[in-house]
Amino acid sequence: MNLHCLVLIFQLSFHQLGILVDSLQKESVFKPAVISVSVRNLATNKIVYHHAGYQAVNSASTLKLVSTGVATSILGSNYVFKTRLEYSGTIENNVLKGNLYIVGGGDPSFGSNRFGSTLDIQLKAILNTIKRLGIRKIEGYIVADGSMYSSKSIPDSWIWGDLGNYYGATAQALNINENEYEIYFSQKGNIGSQPEIIKVNPALEYLSFRNEVSLADKNSGDETMIYASPFSNEISIRGIIPQGKGSLKVKGSILNPVLATAYLIQNYLKNDSISCSQKPTTLEKMRNEGHFDFGQRYFMDEFSSPTLQTMLQPTNFESLNLYADAFLKAAMFQNARSSNAEDVAKNLKIYCQNKGIDITGFEPKDGSGLSPSGFISGNFMTDFLAKMSFEPDFVVFKNSIPVVGVSGTVKNLCKKSIAEGKIYAKSGSIEGTRAYAGYFEENGENFAFSAIISHYESGQQKIAREALEKIMISFFKD
Repeated sequence: MNLHCLVLIFQLSFHQLGILVDSLQKESVFKPAVISVSVRNLATNKIVYHHAGYQAVNSASTLKLVSTGVATSILGSNYVFKTRLEYSGTIENNVLKGNLYIVGGGDPSFGSNRFGSTLDIQLKAILNTIKRLGIRKIEGYIVADGSMYSSKSIPDSWIWGDLGNYYGATAQALNINENEYEIYFSQKGNIGSQPEIIKVNPALEYLSFRNEVSLADKNSGDETMIYASPFSNEISIRGIIPQGKGSLKVKGSILNPVLATAYLIQNYLKNDSISCSQKPTTLEKMRNEGHFDFGQRYFMDEFSSPTLQTMLQPTNFESLNLYADAFLKAAMFQNARSSNAEDVAKNLKIYCQNKGIDITGFEPKDGSGLSPSGFISGNFMTDFLAKMSFEPDFVVFKNSIPVVGVSGTVKNLCKKSIAEGKIYAKSGSIEGTRAYAGYFEENGENFAFSAIISHYESGQQKIAREALEKIMISFFKD
């Protein structure tokens, strides 16, 4: 078969895609919705098909492709984050007469159990460094220094119902345990009664919990929500959990990880009989209270994250908000020296425009896609993905994207279809929106795609997902 015939076959398959999308748009469930589809040839950077390709729609977590791609381009796949341990004052007779500092460098994996370490291992490493210097008492403060980044870390557009839950953890200069804690509820008791909170892990004694959870039928499932504010230590938990014989774990976000880091270090040292004369604090709090410490600091130790390449795959495979936001913040800080949430979003848009990407319909609010007011267009996404294909670390970036029917959040899509195993796709889901974006190859040519259905009727997530599966399957000729 000659090249002309191959091109004709592929053009015909996109004709069928157009017929499919038009028919989906006419279905009653999608009448109020926007179906945005864009397909772009990587070699020519030409759009070969689009429907509402310039329409601004919610990206959901497909935005993580932009965050991880920009981070790969600016920082490089071998980039590592650094967290330092320092002290001020003097060490005399096993006493540190000064302050101990833990200095954040934006590492989202510090104290995480995701890469062969744990919170306990990280805290023990800090303890061992202190003991190596002979310190058994600290006559000063344990100070968490998150000053590398602005304290304005949470986008104004994030909703209160997300902030307290684990997926609402925000990236700061100093992060700990993926800025996450676990609340364990007893499931024993009568339906309608309030379950006991058995424990919180890791324990943060400065937090207080307002328990408004009740027990429901054993088949009810976990329907709890955690409500929290970055400016308050009071946590409210509402909803129901199923009655049972054991316990149920609910995950919340640590909204002040800088302060939490100081507390966790101090408690760990205390368990090894290393005392501290003052309560844990942060550098920001010390400055606000007038406790300036202009004394020279001395290096004690440095802790490195895994490489960016190592962290990219779980970020896109598992759709980790904290990591995507941390990567974008680090990239924009290096590129534009600003780290507050609004500047990061603004500078991302400027960066993409400077790369020659058509930013029509692109209005980011964060790096994770959690904001319901962040928008993207399908043609922007495919232009971005096409430009990424010329980056030196493109293979690293592409391999961080799950494969449809095989891995990550898309492993159950397009099963037993022609598309199974042939599409690299990042998924996205937020209220009223389902989305997929990535790459595929057909007839020896490589393409970038974006497929988003936004503003469909409530409760129709399954129908929207099935429609998007049909769209992806239609990329290929049977």
